[in-house]
Amino acid sequence: MYGHGRTGAVAGAITILMALGLTPVSAAELCRGRPTNTTAQEMAECTRVIADPQQSPDRKADAYVNRGRVEALAADFDQAIADFDRAIALRPDQTAAYIERCSAYQTIGQFEAAIADCSRAIDLAPNNAEIYFRRGVALHGNGEYSRAIEDYDRYIASNARDPFAYYNRALSYEAEGDLDRAIRDYGEAVRLKPDYAAAYNGRGYDYQHKGDDDRAIHDYSEAIRFAPNYADAYFNRGFAYLHKGDFDRAISDDDRVLELMPDYAAAAANRGVAYLSKGAYVMAINDFDRALRQRPDAADFANRCLARAVWGRELKTALADCDASLKLDPANSATLATRALVHYRTGAFESALADTNAAATRAPNDPSMLYVHGMARQHLGDTGGEDDVAAASALEPGIAARYAGYGVK
Repeated sequence: MYGHGRTGAVAGAITILMALGLTPVSAAELCRGRPTNTTAQEMAECTRVIADPQQSPDRKADAYVNRGRVEALAADFDQAIADFDRAIALRPDQTAAYIERCSAYQTIGQFEAAIADCSRAIDLAPNNAEIYFRRGVALHGNGEYSRAIEDYDRYIASNARDPFAYYNRALSYEAEGDLDRAIRDYGEAVRLKPDYAAAYNGRGYDYQHKGDDDRAIHDYSEAIRFAPNYADAYFNRGFAYLHKGDFDRAISDDDRVLELMPDYAAAAANRGVAYLSKGAYVMAINDFDRALRQRPDAADFANRCLARAVWGRELKTALADCDASLKLDPANSATLATRALVHYRTGAFESALADTNAAATRAPNDPSMLYVHGMARQHLGDTGGEDDVAAASALEPGIAARYAGYGVK
């Protein structure tokens, strides 16, 4: 079973933001984002300023920054960074160039370079809160969550009504494992922006990690209300329903995920678990097939093995699946217990005991392992197996009836 699939994107991590709060290049400049200009005009006008020998170094530096912005907005980050480099070479104290280069580096995942540029911009303009926001994004991307939170604190101190800042800080708190503070920040984000679907999704994710499936489902439903095609919210809600044992609703949500994103392997795998839990083995196997076509995964191999094991068919294929799972995750006691069930159903009781013995070293009180172990011992004439069966039944009353349905008698 898969956990929560979230984009978790930091607000502002993709958009190249302008150097807000700084004195802009004069509106009279030809190469300065006029509303009537097309991208081609912007590029041409900035290039003309750069090529004009009559222009001052400062004005050329401004032109490089503005052309770089246009290039960055067109996702031509190599050229944008090259233009910001040229601007800085002409004017090393130009704060806007460092901010824009920070944003470009951040967007392409070069977080250390982004942090260095935003830090230089802060040296030049220490009272500009916007730079702290940008550096916070880069710090989060670099895994420096405590420092990111400090920068978001600094930004929020003067921008207390920005929902995106609370959302970003929530992500950093979440990454640090401080779910209570993350939930509070997500709450503030939706208070300031009531249709903030990503914040509802994030808060639902944290509620679910705290074991509160009902609150999680409420928040995922709100996210879906405001963003009806939000695949991650459907996936997360489906996972919560699966955890609650509401398999039909889980299947319905995973259906919607796969309509929106047909290659979402984790959704196919979770739907497979829901079908398996309902006893719809063929449907479950089809979904595990679909997930495994996307990538090899130990859990999917193990679950496909389990589906065939409890179905009692295609057991040779089931054994191959368990072997493939254990090759990827050799220490998984649940998969060893599942393979033991396959061996039991094929009459290979010695092999079943070998697997349950291996599983017992990792999970000695697992009722499924104990039950199969005890039944295999009894089939081999070892009356001590009765003690294992009794121990399993004490841990899970009704296990005998469940395993009888799997052919273990």
